[in-house]
Amino acid sequence: MSSTILPSTSQYSNSGTYVPTILKRVEYGIDSLSKLSDVL
Repeated sequence: MSSTILPSTSQYSNSGTYVPTILKRVEYGIDSLSKLSDVL
C-alpha cells in the first residue's frame, strides 16, 4: 500500500498539511492493526 500512498501524499502536499496528517493517522491505524493481529 505504500506505493499507492506515496504519490497521493506528494499530490495532497500542495493542498495543505491537513490531508497528509490524515494519511499518517491511517498508516498508524494500519500498523496498530497489524501489531494486534500479530499478538492475537
